[in-house]
Amino acid sequence: MEKSNFCKMIEKRVRKDIRINKLFKKNDKIYVKDKLNKMFVDRIIGTLPKTFVNDPKKATKIVIKCTLDDIANDFLEKLLFNKKISPKKGVKLLRTITDKEALLFAKYNNIKFTPNKKNNKIKEILDELENLYPQTRFSLLKSIESIK
Repeated sequence: MEKSNFCKMIEKRVRKDIRINKLFKKNDKIYVKDKLNKMFVDRIIGTLPKTFVNDPKKATKIVIKCTLDDIANDFLEKLLFNKKISPKKGVKLLRTITDKEALLFAKYNNIKFTPNKKNNKIKEILDELENLYPQTRFSLLKSIESIK
């Protein structure tokens, strides 16, 4: 896939998720820690009145770095290994894209991005399932959302 088409596709997917779930409103005070999320907020929200704050305590919305792989990993870790994982509170902009897509998007836009650490066993299981059945991660996300 061409670089520009890939970037448009990723941005379109994130934009659709923001619009459907109504994640941002007028005059939100937004705290963003990483540069990739900040770029998405700037590009997608655009002209909607917003302010960025440096202190998470003063913010009305806190954007956290959490991709589709992070959500799937946490769910399977809880399900398979019975680990108690506290839910991450905040707006998850990157929840519709995988780590691989986020890394490639960041590379194309000259932004530094490092994915969160994950359980290697679960990562291997997901990779094997993805090779056998494409779109497994996206289907797992829909299943997780329907359970909640």
